[in-house]
Amino acid sequence: MYGKESYLNYLTEYSKLCEESGISKAGLATRWVVWNSDLDPTKGDLVVLGAKNAKQLRKTVEEIERGPLEEWVVERLDGLWKSVEKDAPQDNFATFKKLSAAGLL
Repeated sequence: MYGKESYLNYLTEYSKLCEESGISKAGLATRWVVWNSDLDPTKGDLVVLGAKNAKQLRKTVEEIERGPLEEWVVERLDGLWKSVEKDAPQDNFATFKKLSAAGLL
């Protein structure tokens, strides 16, 4: 399901974007979710952090504290999303239902 060419190309381009921006892959994803996604704290939306140890948690918090991503990075991410949007599942529950209905689970 996730071995589609569009996803593999996305991962290649995402890696390039991380290198160009100087942001780790996890850091880029975390900062986008916290600062640039459609999450709305006024509606109760929040991010729950998880880490395997204190060092990893500190690194994640430090990354979040760097603030929103630069506009050029967000624009590139938006373009990357458009390259996989048609192949992306609606959500995990919808995908589960489709796979179940097809007898694939």
